[in-house]
Amino acid sequence: MKTVEKILCGFLCLIMIIGCDDKDYTAPVSTLQVVEASLNIQATGGDASVDFLTDKVVTAELESDWCLLKEVNKNKILLRVLPNYGYSSRTAQLKVSDGTESKNFTINQEGAVLIYEEDEWILRATDATTELPIKLYGSFDCMVNIPEQAKSWLSFERDTDGKGGKFIVAENTTGEIRGAIVRVVSGERQMAYQVLQSDIDNYLGTWNGQFNDGTRVYTPSGVTITKDTDGNYVVSNLFSSLGFNFTIKGYAVGNEIVFEAGQYLGTDGTNYYGFSVISADSRFIEDSSGTISLGPVMLKNGSVAIGFIGIKETDPIGFGLMAYMDEYMDEAYSYKAILDCVLYK
Repeated sequence: MKTVEKILCGFLCLIMIIGCDDKDYTAPVSTLQVVEASLNIQATGGDASVDFLTDKVVTAELESDWCLLKEVNKNKILLRVLPNYGYSSRTAQLKVSDGTESKNFTINQEGAVLIYEEDEWILRATDATTELPIKLYGSFDCMVNIPEQAKSWLSFERDTDGKGGKFIVAENTTGEIRGAIVRVVSGERQMAYQVLQSDIDNYLGTWNGQFNDGTRVYTPSGVTITKDTDGNYVVSNLFSSLGFNFTIKGYAVGNEIVFEAGQYLGTDGTNYYGFSVISADSRFIEDSSGTISLGPVMLKNGSVAIGFIGIKETDPIGFGLMAYMDEYMDEAYSYKAILDCVLYK
């Protein structure tokens, strides 16, 4: 029994010692207490800050060429963050010390963005008064620069939510195709829209042409667009530089002429030829499920033309002549690609 009593006595003493230690322990008090840190900054830049409590003199260390120490006092460190015109976000490290304790902070700044629909780079309108809505916004203000010569018929109105706007196109009574390249600048980023206005009947007449087959450039002349009694639009002499006098027929959709694949074009006495469309993934589509459109575009020199130019990434990249054994076009054995085809006066 005496042994048991000694063990119990020792255990009770141990509990009392532990209890006394818990009561006597006091956690160290920080001499540099952070109250608030505002260190996530937009691409446009601005002020960042750290607010804290201390009764000591504070020092700050910062190595950055875009984040600058603006003010250091007993309760606040104020930073000036310069605009970030780059695509990528960036960070900087700030070290604050009161001589007894130090803390590290990370300043984060967003990268610049310019948001728009890539499939809207060509905007086509008929000759009637038209509104063309677009999605457009950026980290920096988007400056929409309409050429001076187009301001009499073209304007831009921003949406109230700042996420886009609309081009307003006045009625076109000139009897000609007209267009403008509108450049948008946001910070150091920019893009451009082609705004073009025309009715299809402005495409009637005689044109010069240019296209390539991937290796060689061709320049047919005397390409004509007419309208037949059935309302079809007929393009002639487009293939003359390849040695053919074939015609292709299309129909109107808005201010574009749409041509279907699968048209039988004719024979040279040996082979039979059909019209095909080259898809965005470079496949030759030989039936009417493939279509390609002819519509207004602007050339690099600023002149207006019409072209088989796709707007969306999924649009066809060209068309072709498919050679067959007979007029039923059951099996093709050769082809001629026609790419980047434009017609101009």
